[in-house]
Amino acid sequence: MAYRREYPASVVFLRSLGGAFGDVPQEETAFPARTATWFVMAGAFDVPGMLDEEGRAKAAADAQRIVGGRLAEYSNFVDRERPDAVSGMYDGDGYARLRAVKAQWDPQNLFRRNHNILV
Repeated sequence: MAYRREYPASVVFLRSLGGAFGDVPQEETAFPARTATWFVMAGAFDVPGMLDEEGRAKAAADAQRIVGGRLAEYSNFVDRERPDAVSGMYDGDGYARLRAVKAQWDPQNLFRRNHNILV
C-alpha cells in the first residue's frame, strides 16, 4: 500500500451509485452527475510532523490530478467555502434553475452561508 506510506493520515471512500441514484433523470434535480457509476472521496490530511514540504507538494499535485478527472464536486464533502467552485457542484442546467429559484425566493441573499448560489 504505497498510498498509505505516502499519506499516513488519509482516507479513500468509494460508493457505488447505480440503482435508484441513476434512475432519477438529471433534469429533475440539481444534484450533479446522475450518470456516474461511482462516487470517490479521497483526503490526505496534513497532520503536523507527518508530511514535509515535498510530501505536501506531492499531495497537492495528486489532489489536482483527482480534481481534473471528476464529473462534479459533491458539496457535502467540501471542506471550506470556495465561491469559485459552487457552479461545479451542479450541472449547467441545474445551476441555472437554482439561480432562478434563488432570485425569486431569496433576492436579498439571506441564505448565503456555506455554498452560496449567486444571482
